[in-house]
Amino acid sequence: PDAALDLRGSMTIEVLAKLPRVLREEDLHMMVWRGDLQGGKDPYGFSISRNYLVFRRDFPKHVEVMWPLKNLDPELFHVFCAVHRAEQGLMEIWVDGERVSAGHVKEQMKYKTEGMSTEIGAQDNGQSQFFKGVIDEIRIFNRALSPFEIATEARTLLE
Repeated sequence: PDAALDLRGSMTIEVLAKLPRVLREEDLHMMVWRGDLQGGKDPYGFSISRNYLVFRRDFPKHVEVMWPLKNLDPELFHVFCAVHRAEQGLMEIWVDGERVSAGHVKEQMKYKTEGMSTEIGAQDNGQSQFFKGVIDEIRIFNRALSPFEIATEARTLLE
């Protein structure tokens, strides 16, 4: 439960990963998650769910942005990026440096999140929703990266 990862406002999650075809057909596979065992109170989650890339935040209401994984080569690494621009009320998904999905959000978190943990490759204290692909690198920023920064990071990671 690192306080530096307790991000309630603007943030960016960046994941360099390879997604095998079987992962896309199954239920839910968490790449990065913050929360505890309380249902419906997850400050952030970035996952694969039934062939969709999903960026989710529970404010008090569940808000998510999704993107279908239909044209990604399962043999290659890709850079997946989830961005919350709190000032603009915008949640975005980026793949390999290009924005592929966005949605609006106006709410703010109204519950305590300080003692929650941040996990890689699982959820609920490592008890469920295991990621079955390959995660090479994860970066979490306490701000929304600019489009230029996202594209630059993706190029660098994919080289």
